[in-house]
Amino acid sequence: MNHRQAIQERKKCMKLLQLVLVQVFIAQTALYASGGKPAGSGTPASPFLVADYADLKVVGTSAIYPDSAVYRLIADIDASPSQTENGDTGFVPIGHSAATYFTGIFHGAGHVIKNLYINRPRRDTDYVGLFGYLASAKIDSLGVTNANIAGIVVVGVGVIAGYNSAGTIVDCYSTGSVTDSSGDIGGLVGWSDGTITNCYSTANVTGSENVGGIAGFSSGPMSYCHAAGTVTGSDYVGGIVGDNASEISACFSTGNVTGSGAYVGGFVGGTGNVITNCYSTGSVSGGNDVGSFIGLNNGAVTNCYATGRAAGSSNVSGLVGENYYAGTVNDCYWDRQTTGWATGYGFNRNIFSATGLNTAQMKDSSSFIGWDFTTVWSINSSINNGYPYLAPAKLTSVEGSFPPKTFSLQQNFPNPFNPTTTIRYELSAYSFVTLKVYDVLGREVATLVNSRQSARSHSVSFNASDLPSGVYLYRIAAWNYSATKKMLLVK
Repeated sequence: MNHRQAIQERKKCMKLLQLVLVQVFIAQTALYASGGKPAGSGTPASPFLVADYADLKVVGTSAIYPDSAVYRLIADIDASPSQTENGDTGFVPIGHSAATYFTGIFHGAGHVIKNLYINRPRRDTDYVGLFGYLASAKIDSLGVTNANIAGIVVVGVGVIAGYNSAGTIVDCYSTGSVTDSSGDIGGLVGWSDGTITNCYSTANVTGSENVGGIAGFSSGPMSYCHAAGTVTGSDYVGGIVGDNASEISACFSTGNVTGSGAYVGGFVGGTGNVITNCYSTGSVSGGNDVGSFIGLNNGAVTNCYATGRAAGSSNVSGLVGENYYAGTVNDCYWDRQTTGWATGYGFNRNIFSATGLNTAQMKDSSSFIGWDFTTVWSINSSINNGYPYLAPAKLTSVEGSFPPKTFSLQQNFPNPFNPTTTIRYELSAYSFVTLKVYDVLGREVATLVNSRQSARSHSVSFNASDLPSGVYLYRIAAWNYSATKKMLLVK
């Protein structure tokens, strides 16, 4: 190559470099035009405000937007672009490994992330979900809908999080599908040793071992949750949790459960801890140790029931497949007609005190000896197909009518208002309720309700004396229901 040719070749390289730099600039401009720079400082008083998908993608990715900061959604987000990015592997989970975990706080503020796509089939991500690895983090008031989550990991695939380590997930829900050819996969969380409260999932879940409608494996407390999607796996497969090692209370599952191997249950595949005041209604099929409620019990089960049909090859029953050496079952029931079984256990090694009833008896509160039909359970022929549901039975409304048939949030009155107004809402089931007020930027300005409440009509007063005039949002979350309305303060 002579000198002139070298100069021409250098010019070609320079033009190519300029073209690349222009393309990078255009890409960055497009990114920041649609977000990518959340406002705020990441503190509780001034959280980073996540307004769109580009903002979401920078959460926990740099020193500017660290994984230890506080974030808040201020709008619903359409994550459809995730379906074609990163070589079709989709969204990169926030805090996707034990080395880059998320330790901060993420307030959903009642908003929804929809159409999230993650496909990590080559073990290139340690944990798969919107959040990969949560370490003492908190996620609240968030919905992730129409998600398509897939991965092959050692531990943890779920819609909200792959692994919840000592964290808190509250008032969250998920819909869509979750798939993993290995284990520890759930509709909400893959593996959890943290707390999960007042959450639900309708996602269909497919995996191998430890597969559940809410969590694949759980060693942290879970309460006031329910799952309605189909759950499919091999061993330790359950409607709520595949393999459970912690307390579960006031939860239920309605989806059908299928396992090709052992320890398959309508509620949990296997448990070594306390389960109380829970039920399952979906059908169950598996190999060994199959129960309409629990596949393998090595914990303490009290005040629970099952109605779904059970089928398997050995140790199959209408309640527990195998009651193991440390397993105890007390004051529990199953429907002999709908489960197809006259026996409550397939194999029993310890204390088992449960009763099989016909369908008519299962729909009569007097059949459930020792159960609390005042603050925990209720029966209403128009609710839950007439079977007991988790709500008080005695009517506590002033009018003396039946509990509402649906959850609802009414418009505040008066509206506009100054400085006080009343917010009314109805609960059709005994629930843990949060009712919060936000400004238009999604900042929480008041918590009006944060407690368990009975199934009836409720009202609460909101005093805005210390707030400026403007539009405010109020949001309720109760059981599997959430709703948001606007109100106008005029001073």
